[in-house]
Amino acid sequence: MKEIIDVASTHGIESFVIGMPHRGRLNVLANVCRKPLEQIFTQFNPNFEPSDEGSGDVKYHLGMSHKRINRVTNKEIRLAVVANPSHLEAVDPVVQGKTKAEQFYKYDDNGKKVMSILLHGDAAFAGQGVVDETFHLSDLPNYTTHGTIHIIVNNQIGFTTDPRVVARSSPYCTDVAKVVQCPIFHVNADHPEAVMNVCRTAAEWRNEFGKDVVIDLVGNCINQLYFNGKILIVQLYPMR
Repeated sequence: MKEIIDVASTHGIESFVIGMPHRGRLNVLANVCRKPLEQIFTQFNPNFEPSDEGSGDVKYHLGMSHKRINRVTNKEIRLAVVANPSHLEAVDPVVQGKTKAEQFYKYDDNGKKVMSILLHGDAAFAGQGVVDETFHLSDLPNYTTHGTIHIIVNNQIGFTTDPRVVARSSPYCTDVAKVVQCPIFHVNADHPEAVMNVCRTAAEWRNEFGKDVVIDLVGNCINQLYFNGKILIVQLYPMR
């Protein structure tokens, strides 16, 4: 994500609107957005009342907005992570609407100042209709945000669902993105250099063509089946 932000910043992007599931959110807040750790720890103070946070939702559903200096370009950038509930993909159209609004008020007609980044799980990306609906709006003049970078954290399992037989009918979870003919990069998540190269390419694509692009980070999955609190079977799904 930082590589995408660095490359996009060199092309003039000033504001990033990010939507993501709750898993990994604290990592993104601390290490990508650089939200001060004191604020994160303070929010977990057990003496806080729900009214102190404004929503009463669990901490890893909350959003934030933070400004920091990008050390590659030495430009100030703004990063906003949109709050979302446990319905993993509900945040997708919210991010697009927020991005569209920022572009409107910045007179950013080509998406050269504000861009959106969406993170997904593989099962949610294939299984929730709001993903397909958001893609279908992405190229319409009244709705387009001139390209979203989608990052799929693909551990090849949907909670306890085996993707090989019961998760979906298509070979890849990313096939839903074919409705807009956007490029889809399948990359080995255990190969950091390849991941960085794909992220640079995705950021360059978005800047050049103003279209969506999908990065499928394919990793290994360990599926543990439990019975009465004991692990019965451990299955490892290697990258296909």
